[in-house]
Amino acid sequence: MGDSMMLVKGAPPPLPRCGDDLVNQPGEQCDGADHPACPGACLPDCTCAPVCGDGHADPPTEACDGSDDAACPGLCLSDCRCGDPSRFMTLVPVADTFIDAVDRAVAWDHGIAPLLSVNQRAAFAYLKFDVPSLPGPVTAARLTVVANSASPDGGTIYPVRDSSWPEGNQTGLGATSAAGPGLKWVDVDTDGNGVVDLRDTSPYVPDFTDAVGGIGAVVVGGTYSADVTPAFQGGPGTYTLTIKNDSQNGTLYFSRETSQGPELRLELGAPGITSTTTTTSTTAPVPTTSTTTAETATSTTTSSTTTSEPPTTSTTSTSLPLATTTTLPGCDPNVPSSCDDGDACTADACDADGQCHHVAVVGLDGVSCRVETLADALQGVSPADVGSARVRRRLAARVRAVRTALLAARSTRGRRAADDLARTQRLLAGLGRQVDRLERQGTLARPVADRMLALTASAERIVPPAPVLPEESGPDHSVVPPAASRPAGQRGGGIPILAFRFAESAAPDLRRRCGPNRA
Repeated sequence: MGDSMMLVKGAPPPLPRCGDDLVNQPGEQCDGADHPACPGACLPDCTCAPVCGDGHADPPTEACDGSDDAACPGLCLSDCRCGDPSRFMTLVPVADTFIDAVDRAVAWDHGIAPLLSVNQRAAFAYLKFDVPSLPGPVTAARLTVVANSASPDGGTIYPVRDSSWPEGNQTGLGATSAAGPGLKWVDVDTDGNGVVDLRDTSPYVPDFTDAVGGIGAVVVGGTYSADVTPAFQGGPGTYTLTIKNDSQNGTLYFSRETSQGPELRLELGAPGITSTTTTTSTTAPVPTTSTTTAETATSTTTSSTTTSEPPTTSTTSTSLPLATTTTLPGCDPNVPSSCDDGDACTADACDADGQCHHVAVVGLDGVSCRVETLADALQGVSPADVGSARVRRRLAARVRAVRTALLAARSTRGRRAADDLARTQRLLAGLGRQVDRLERQGTLARPVADRMLALTASAERIVPPAPVLPEESGPDHSVVPPAASRPAGQRGGGIPILAFRFAESAAPDLRRRCGPNRA
């Protein structure tokens, strides 16, 4: 993908060779810049450079590497050293189920089904894990599942921020399952359009903006492992993962009701050592999988009892895209940038106790920021992922229309402001429908569509309500009193001159990055 070669008209093409920046010969694992198969760099002989994480132990620098753990079976640490049993803990789900959009199954409970269905938009698997207090921080987490059907895509793994969903007590094999109390498709697809996305208001909608792992192609009876470390950095608590694939050829995984159910293996840091992890999410995670035979050996290790305190990390969140506050440890109040989470749509601060706070920006500033992030994401997408340059221009035109409506909403008052706000919402909804349609047609790549839909839905849902007031409203849509009751020093258009200037100059950094006048 993306390879290029210069050809001279009338001349034969050059012979393949190591060094032509193309993987085009037997035995070549990589070639120069063309090395997607290599976890690390490409060597001059067109083979992958050894690196911890490539699944092959390379002595003397590596005692083991993933499943290549003959030196310490089952005890290989993520840094390719051998650990001891106290550094690992294996958990099984306390609940699992799947939701199904097919016909009457939308209202069926699948809580005790022996298989978990993962089938593009039609079925998602849900896995719930209880993480106890641990003697050390979680330094790595891997989810292992066993497939019962083949698929070119085993699925992308996303977190679900609310783990209060009920598992249920039905198999989902008949109409009687409708009487079960478990999580159902209709509980998540709240707008009833047959698609689960961030427009749905259910707290059980997966966070499609934050993929934490992926599973590649799967075969019947294969065991697959995915790195889901970013999802388990919040300390003790209950966590939910969902698996959704992008292929019309879905797959099935054995549930916890069988002997081959899912497992979560946690690697722990040494007791007494704390760690701070900063996670940057991507829309298209590279699948990190390992395959073994259908027979698997399960080792369960309980945590050792020590007096070490668990990590002080805590996370408080609500279902997107409402305003959220996330608290993470490990910042310096004297260094403003130490809390930068890389998200322009959050306000970052470090308190006196050395904890970062990331508060989602709402209102028109929040809408503008998400629209600008959407524009940047669209600009950085390759034509192949949007079908053609023409499709990208059409989408860009819709984004510009939203910008124009936002600018008008900022600069008007009263009924005109209400009209502009309503127009902004309509344009965002229309953009979301177009993205959804392009994805269904296969024109827009799924990771790109998911990212755009998440940003569009988030922006649409935080558009502030239009002011319905007999009084005038200011350019920032604040309420101002009628002219007769205004103090001296105010002009006849709305708010005090000094207050207006303050509103226009507020949050300069945010306005510089996310303001409506950005080109």
